Amino acid sequence: MSKVIDKEWEILRSLPSLEVWTKAWENSGIESSFFNHPSWLNHWVKSFNPQLRIWHSLRENVYIPLHIKRSWGLRRLFSVGDVPCLYDEMQWPAINGDTGESFIASLGKEKWDVVQLRFWGNVEQANELVELAKNVGWAVDLTQEEGIPWVNLKEKDTSISRKLAEDVKLNVAKLTKNYGPVTLVKASREDWDEFINAYRDLWRSFGAQPLISRSKSLSDFFKTINEDYVSFYKLNASNETIAWHFGYKFGKEYIYEFPTYNNKYAKYSPGKVLLWFLLEKARKDGYERFSLGRGIEPYKLRWTKKVKPLVSISIYRKKYLSKLDPIRIRKKLVVVYKKLTGRKR
Repeated sequence: MSKVIDKEWEILRSLPSLEVWTKAWENSGIESSFFNHPSWLNHWVKSFNPQLRIWHSLRENVYIPLHIKRSWGLRRLFSVGDVPCLYDEMQWPAINGDTGESFIASLGKEKWDVVQLRFWGNVEQANELVELAKNVGWAVDLTQEEGIPWVNLKEKDTSISRKLAEDVKLNVAKLTKNYGPVTLVKASREDWDEFINAYRDLWRSFGAQPLISRSKSLSDFFKTINEDYVSFYKLNASNETIAWHFGYKFGKEYIYEFPTYNNKYAKYSPGKVLLWFLLEKARKDGYERFSLGRGIEPYKLRWTKKVKPLVSISIYRKKYLSKLDPIRIRKKLVVVYKKLTGRKR
């Protein structure tokens, strides 16, 4: 089902075939990112069954996948793949070098109160869209988000201090002495429940509810991702599993996503040891970039100083809605709270 809204755009209510979508994506010139690839987005849609609104350029044959949802009293358009998983590096394909003028014009012909585009990886493109939206008379809120630390695997990364390297090697030696040789082993789907339980237990010990195990639908979503894109490993000391990692691999990028470890081995810094082994494996396997995922947690910055910037955009059809949006108000209150308490996260 589709609705032609002008000579350049139609809005689809269902996905094109994966083959058609992938071919269009490959021809669009969009930068490679697992989280904007049709394979990821197709799996996301089939898992969560959103109300799709996919903008399709009739002239250029590119797709801008969105979905609509009423939340906090407002009719919101979100990027497909955004809610509830909250992934990063959103970007739209340029159309004849134009990143959005015709799209913004077509956007005004659909019913919505807010368009929320979170974790935008192309900051220059995001700024262009903001200006275009303002020219129409819409209110726009652009927020600088925590970026994505990453390691360039093509060069020797001098960000890793000698102390950190020595600490990892010392803990590997201790684990080897007390339990046996430390190795990174490819995990299988049969290891999934053990991994999930370890991940849940670790995060609950910190007083948090981890995303990957928040519900069965989310757990099933990750569990059933195409294995060609999955990096699922466990770190063993002889027959003892001390840590796990579930992440992704795409193109030349290795994506560090869901690490966890058994608290029994906490004194050996298993998280550091796991990351060390994963970095070495990614480098040996020919990957050029190791993404540490969104967020500038201190432990990530011990491994690299490179951070890819991210922004989020909220476009409001009516200016007064930008002042009354409960989500925006909540975000501002969180910022004030952090300033008052001195918290960074």
